[in-house]
Amino acid sequence: MYNDLKKDDLFLHKKYQRQLEAREIYKESLRGSKKYREVEKRYKLPMQKLLQKLFIEDRFTGEEIAKKLGIHSSSVYRWLEKTGVKFPEKKIKKIIVKECPVCHGQFEQQKGRFKKYCSEYCRIQARQTGKLVKCIVCGKKVYRPGWWFRINNTPICSKGCLREWRRMRVGKNTIHRSKETVQFVSFKRGVI
Repeated sequence: MYNDLKKDDLFLHKKYQRQLEAREIYKESLRGSKKYREVEKRYKLPMQKLLQKLFIEDRFTGEEIAKKLGIHSSSVYRWLEKTGVKFPEKKIKKIIVKECPVCHGQFEQQKGRFKKYCSEYCRIQARQTGKLVKCIVCGKKVYRPGWWFRINNTPICSKGCLREWRRMRVGKNTIHRSKETVQFVSFKRGVI
């Protein structure tokens, strides 16, 4: 409204003074909130320099700066973004070279992060505590876990081989089908 006034122009002096005051208030509001301005006045530094000093030079975290300035930590991060203060670069973590106990290949690991195997495959292989056994019907090699040996003593690879094995036992007369339950029954133990 009163952007290009000169001394000798006609204008309302009170309105001109109010507009100058409003412009000052507007400039202050652009600089930040009331708390933002209070902090600047208290430390007698522009916010950008104050945050640089605390964050980069003194190595304070956002929470520590918030406690020192008496504000919420989210305000600190918002002010850092507004003033353009960059976060200091993170330290590069040390990398350790280890040997995989399964395949004996080498792999890299960051310090502080425990990794025992080079890949998911090696991890699964290490967890397998069982053995490879040979199917008594077809001769195919099948992996069976350790607990399996406590329960079973006859390695069979599939349901088809199980049926064939039962037929062989019926033929040898070691088991028979029960007429009541239609299940295989051993002459020695009972239901199989």
